[in-house]
Amino acid sequence: LLHAKRVNTEEAWEAARNHSGADPLYHGQLAREGFAYYCLVRAEDSGRFDRAILHLQVLADSSDLKFKAFGLAGLVVAYANLGDDGKADQANAQLTPAMRGELEKHSPPMALLLETTLEQNFSL
Repeated sequence: LLHAKRVNTEEAWEAARNHSGADPLYHGQLAREGFAYYCLVRAEDSGRFDRAILHLQVLADSSDLKFKAFGLAGLVVAYANLGDDGKADQANAQLTPAMRGELEKHSPPMALLLETTLEQNFSL
């Protein structure tokens, strides 16, 4: 994970997720977060949001509140950028105040990206 964070490429995040010595649940989820966030903010190709969505959906289905919050927030961002306001609104509606608080603690950059996306795309 440390290497993936330093290098910050899709390949590095994918390698971190599939690393044989890592806990597939916890480390796998952290690597999914890194991969998805990279796709949302760093990748420059048109398929980046679709690639992020695959990982964000897995995170959104997590029983761990911090991963669930990250996944849902990322889905809001991805769908809003794809112009699918209905799906973005659905994901946003699932974010409880507790999840938003967890997102602020666990991933302030994603919390800020969510806030910016909501301000730019939806009437708050």
